Formats: sequence, structure tokens, C-alpha cells
Amino acid sequence: MQGKARTVIYIHGIGNKPPADVLRCQWDKALFGRPMGERTRLAYWVNRERYPVAEPGNCDARDVGPALNQSVQRALSTLGPVTGEQDLHLLADALARSEQERADLHQLLDELEGASAPGSVQAMGAIDAINRVLLRLIAAALLQDVHDLFFVPERAALMRESLAQRLRAGGGPFVVVAHSQGSMIAFNVLRQLKAADCQVSLFVTLGSPLGLPQVRSMFKRWTGTRKLPFPECVQRWINVAETRDAIALDPDLTDDIANAKGRFENLAAARLNPDWQHNPHSGSGYLSIPQVRAAVRQAVGVGFDQPVSNAVLIKDLSEQLEAHGPEHRHDVLIELDRRVLGNDPAGVRALLLQHVREAAARTTGLSGDALDEAIELEDSLQRFVSARLTRFEIESLQDRYRALGFRRVWRDAGKRALIHESGNVLHADAARTAYRARGQQIGWAVLDTGIAASHPHFFVKGERDNVVAQWDCTRRGAPKRLTRADGAAFTRLDRHGHGTHIAGIIAGQCRASIPDASGVPGRTLDFAGVAPDTQLYGFKVLD
Repeated sequence: MQGKARTVIYIHGIGNKPPADVLRCQWDKALFGRPMGERTRLAYWVNRERYPVAEPGNCDARDVGPALNQSVQRALSTLGPVTGEQDLHLLADALARSEQERADLHQLLDELEGASAPGSVQAMGAIDAINRVLLRLIAAALLQDVHDLFFVPERAALMRESLAQRLRAGGGPFVVVAHSQGSMIAFNVLRQLKAADCQVSLFVTLGSPLGLPQVRSMFKRWTGTRKLPFPECVQRWINVAETRDAIALDPDLTDDIANAKGRFENLAAARLNPDWQHNPHSGSGYLSIPQVRAAVRQAVGVGFDQPVSNAVLIKDLSEQLEAHGPEHRHDVLIELDRRVLGNDPAGVRALLLQHVREAAARTTGLSGDALDEAIELEDSLQRFVSARLTRFEIESLQDRYRALGFRRVWRDAGKRALIHESGNVLHADAARTAYRARGQQIGWAVLDTGIAASHPHFFVKGERDNVVAQWDCTRRGAPKRLTRADGAAFTRLDRHGHGTHIAGIIAGQCRASIPDASGVPGRTLDFAGVAPDTQLYGFKVLD
């Protein structure tokens, strides 16, 4: 059955992480193979007081969690048992502010350490020093973050709000993908939502500590039930666990969920996580498991991850929404839909302005001129409305873009000429790669200053000839059709250059090497317009 989920929301796990926009991109690539733009969101809750500096990383890296670099691994492997270890129970004592907290954290540590002891079900063979240190890194991060969730109200509220706000903004039905402690946060949020208020088509938990007895015990104090209640707003829940992952102590949550009624599935196996040898708790590893990918694709439908799509939030704005916190205001241009404007332009604009003001008023507490000034609202542009809006305000408007009569939301920032990147922005690169769409059997009329048809970007004898015919419409009388047989009248029709420039964006192509700073030629590169096999027809209407 075709899935109907419209937005995938990620929520990450324990410890420090790269910046939010980088982490979302890493998860997109692990799950879908490429960045997904507005179709995915990330609930980001890293404690920046504990981790002041984000982990280094880029979109091409993977979220593998706490890891040891090669030099440390080599050094540790020569030492035998790790020396100078401090008992993590001392960390638990430092975190605890009551005897109950201390007992809970000690019990949690005992469960983690018991899961990875030599000879246990979870043990990775004969545990060596490297695995011990890796486990300690993970256990220390989990201990601190679990303490925040259950015993530090202000931190727990920030964790919950990181997900709840992305849900409240609209864009459902949703798929919620939660890793590690993110699964605890997500469960805590979803269990309190009614089906009428939020629809989650699929809830995926990866490497979840929900099976840890002490975690269930702490949740019991909130839910009042022995088992974890199946969230009313969730239609399907899949739990995935690598049996060598100590955080997923109980890899099968089937007996821990109440009232599932056939809606819960569990997938657990050894070596299930592709990163099991280095870190079986790896987030990117879990996301790239074929069964996880298949379940998400079933929920979102075949059209969700098509490389060519009509985005409402343009790519660079979507990235900025993740890169900044929820309070940050973004300069945006809201592009009105000309098809809707034709019927009642004043009414369409008034409705949009009303909703922009209502969304901003809820977050600022302002009204009237004070509100317009605070968000720098500008409504005198012909086809755009300009404003400074928060992520929540933008996503709330995005969910109703058709009803509000606009097509896209652009980032209002300084612009530079970047023709060499335009193909990617317009999804032309994706169309050429995915569908081999290069403009074959398409004719395109260029109404401008004409085309320099002899330019090598259009004409290489015996290889290609893009310009089929031209007409000079600046002369009196009916324009004459000009072809290559007409010589200079055809090849030099453009004496200005602008029309040739436009034609090059459409269908120009060449091979050239770019010299470095010292003038030494670099490797030969292929350059192409949006649709390089298009047949061009030039109409000189400007002189």
C-alpha cells in the first residue's frame, strides 16, 4: 500500500554530536542515500553546557557515536588491561542529588556492565581493552543523559520540546526515527499525544535502552503501569537492536509493550548493525540496515525520496532551519502563487499576512505595528512577502502553503552569480543522473538578443549543433528563418551577448581545464547547461 507519511523526524541519541544541520545530513545519507531537504527534520537536544563544542563532522561522514581514533587503539592494544580506570559509580554519585537518584543510576550502571561482561549474552567475544574503553564512553554518556531526562526537569523539558515542537509545526503524517536515548525521549512525548492531535504512521526505535530494567522502572513512575503503553498516536512501531549493542540490553521489547494489538514488530540479530565491529551502537549503522530503509520507504511512499520534487522550503533555507536554534529568526521571502493571485490577489495576500502575524504573535506576544517591526514584515513587494520568522513559524506556514496561496519560501540573503551550482539547485543534476533527462527531443525558444550559433558551446562540427534556426524580429516585415546555411547572418545574429548567455544556461556544454593559482592547468572537467541536448530556436527581439 502506498505510504502517506509526509515528514520524517529524527531524534538522536546520547553524548555529543556534530551541528544539527550536519547530523541531519548524515542521517539522511544513511537512510535515503542523499540529503532530503525539507522532507526531514531533526530533534536536536545535545547538552551544550556539558559539551560546549560540537563534534567535528561533515555531511559525508557517519554518525557512529563515541569512538576511539586509530592512534589510541594502537596504544591501548599494547597495554593489556586498561589501567587507572575510575569507577563510573563515582560519576553516578556526583550526578545524584538524592538517595533515590543514586540508587537508580547505580542500578543502571550495573545492568550495562553486566551486559558486557565476558561470557554474557551481549559480550563481544573476549572483551579487550579497546572495547572496555568504548563501553565506558557510551555508559558515561548514557548515565549523564538519562539522569538529565529523569531527574533534571529543565533539561528534560528541553529534550521533550526538541521533538514536540517539530511535531506541532505540522507536516504529518510523520515517521519518527529515534536512536538510543532519543527513543526514550520520543516515547515519552508520543505516549502523551492523542491520535486526533498527531498522526505517526511509523515509529522506529534503534539501539533503544527502553529494554533496560531500570529504565522501565523509572518510566513506571511516570506511566503508573508495569509495561510501556503503546502510544495512541502511533500506527506502527518497529524496534531494531544489534544484540552486541550493550545499550539495547533487552533486544526484544515485545513483552515490554502493552496493548500493541499486532502493531509492534521487533528486529534483533547479531551483526545486524553494519558497524558492529567498531561500535554496535552506531546511529548511521542502524539507519543503513536494509529492513529499516524498507520500513521507512513503505511508510512514506515511493514518491517521497524522488530526487526531483517541488520543494516549498528551498534547500539552503531548510539547512539554515536546522543549523540554528528554535529561537533564531530567519530572513525569508514568501513567494506568492501567481495562479491563485489571479482570482483575488488582495484577498490572498491579506490571508497570508494574517497567518504570518498570528504565527509570530504567538511566539513574540506582540501585536500591531510593534509586531510588524519586530519581524520586519514587508508586504509592498509585488509577488513576495518578506519577514523574519522562527523555524516553528516557517514550518507552520509551510504545512498550509496551498491554502495560504504561496508556492515557496526562500532564504532572503545576499546573492551571487553561481551558474556552476544552479543545476544542483534546480534538481537538473538529479534529473540527468536518475532519468538521463538531458533535453532530448525538446525544442526551446530563446526570445532575447539572438544566439551566437558558432560558439563552441553550441557547435562542434561533426559532434553537436544545438541551434536549429533563428529569426531576426527587430527588422521591419515578417522575420526570415535563418539557418547555418545563411552564414554570418545566422552565426553572428547576437551582437550583444545576453541571448547567447541565456542559451548557454539552457543547453551550452564544453570540456575545459581550470588553472590553479599559479596558472598550471588542472584536470579536464565537463561543463553543461541545464539540458545540454535541447534544440535551440533563437528569436532576436532585443537589440
